[in-house]
Amino acid sequence: MTESDIDFAGAIPIQEGEFRKPIDELATLSETHPLLQSTASCHTLIRVNGQLNGYSIDRKMFDATKWNFADGPAGVNSDYGVETPFLVSSPTWDVEKRQSRIHPAVELGVLVRFPFESSVKRMTVSLSLSLCLTPYHWIIPADALLQPEL
Repeated sequence: MTESDIDFAGAIPIQEGEFRKPIDELATLSETHPLLQSTASCHTLIRVNGQLNGYSIDRKMFDATKWNFADGPAGVNSDYGVETPFLVSSPTWDVEKRQSRIHPAVELGVLVRFPFESSVKRMTVSLSLSLCLTPYHWIIPADALLQPEL
């Protein structure tokens, strides 16, 4: 980390309340792994004039997933039954055919995202899988909330 930039070195998953082995390459996880899906979808990125823009850490984390980012269609997205302002998809998702080239492949429709709130130290994103009627939510806490008290 420098004054003007930050690098992404990997992630440490938590499973059953325990820290697990660090993962250096997020893209090596299964496309259905919650850590990969949350990293690909929980960010403040937007596309402006064809360029992906947002906070440096959000961009580095998203790039580490090797997933695709797209603006959703105007109005209701027929694949989701609701508006999807943004779509993120695994590298094996065929955007043109709206289907997987191999199984499993994933596309997530970002239904709504609430930016990081310093008062509660978290960011919240509501998502849906393509053709799935039940949305789910990622609540990402600030790292200070995850640190044990010494």
